[in-house]
Amino acid sequence: MVANLPEATEAVRGIIASRYPQVSRAFIFGSFAEDAPSLESDLDVLVELNDAMGLRFISMIQEIEKAAGVAVDVITVRQAHDLEAKFGYDILGKAILIYERAQD
Repeated sequence: MVANLPEATEAVRGIIASRYPQVSRAFIFGSFAEDAPSLESDLDVLVELNDAMGLRFISMIQEIEKAAGVAVDVITVRQAHDLEAKFGYDILGKAILIYERAQD
């Protein structure tokens, strides 16, 4: 079970880099990004996609959960914009970049 930001970063980055080329960038936000996770915390991940994922999006979440050992919430940048408009929560401003796919 991941307990801090470096461990969470390693778990997420390893899965995305090796298996999900549709993800151009990944961020962590929420309690792990604020260095305040509790035993009940889930891992909040924000992804920027360069291509549609379909059902592979669900597979990605399941793989990250297995690697991290905690529940995971994954949202896209588009979804984050919609949430911010509804709730006034600054996901994009508080998210920490943990992965960026190299440009070919």
